[in-house]
Amino acid sequence: MNAGSKILAFIDNLPCSIINAEANETLCLTSASNTTRSGVLRMHFDSGFRQYNGVFEYVDDPTIESADSGVAGLVKIPKGIPAGGVKISVIGTNLGYVQNPEMYVYYHDKIFVSQCIAFNHTNMICNSPAVEVSADTHLDAEHPPMLEYGFLMDNVMGVQNLSAQGHKSFVLFPNPMYEVFEEEVKYDKCDYLIINGQDLNRACQESDVTVQVGNSFCNVTSLSRRQLTCQLPPPPPPVFDNMSLQNKLELPEVTVIVGGGVKYRIGKLSRV
Repeated sequence: MNAGSKILAFIDNLPCSIINAEANETLCLTSASNTTRSGVLRMHFDSGFRQYNGVFEYVDDPTIESADSGVAGLVKIPKGIPAGGVKISVIGTNLGYVQNPEMYVYYHDKIFVSQCIAFNHTNMICNSPAVEVSADTHLDAEHPPMLEYGFLMDNVMGVQNLSAQGHKSFVLFPNPMYEVFEEEVKYDKCDYLIINGQDLNRACQESDVTVQVGNSFCNVTSLSRRQLTCQLPPPPPPVFDNMSLQNKLELPEVTVIVGGGVKYRIGKLSRV
């Protein structure tokens, strides 16, 4: 398809700008249409033109009805942390038509972008963007900054700057802080593990947090402002040294992973 020095593409009479042309494939960017319509794809080469037998359809632009994170049933507000990766549930229309939907926020005149996945035309999930916050900046959890946000969807202007269109602003909370165990080794025979911290659920919910115990996972069952509770996997057989003392080097380490990958090493756990 890249034979010849010049290639032009049209949907009816609307130009489709050539982005890349290979031997068997050409990529072009469609022009905006002032109405929904069906059209025929035509390509012009030096030697003539070809017409695609199928029909290209212009559909209504996607719209956003709501975007929220955190506990279901509360006020629908999109929230995030500097580390990013907090799940944002998005409801709208025609979302599935967009090839590479993205979410963005503005912070201190810089744009930060993350990827989204559309499950169908009405439901989409996004990870909140990671936001660069300088080391000397203190984010106040009680009075967090409110940011402009929106979505990048094939140049559709109606899904950008949603905070200026009656939607709630994006709220940037500080990263949660998880506390290490008070002892070098935490001895606990219970099936549930409690980890303390601060601001744990300001933006995050259970599905945004992963707890690893060695090579296994601790299923997060509840998350409050200052505590995380998870159900431990079955304990592995204990390892003892030649003096019949439990080998601390072989004990599993507890690690909390939040959002976009920020890790907190909590300490070693013994269940003997």
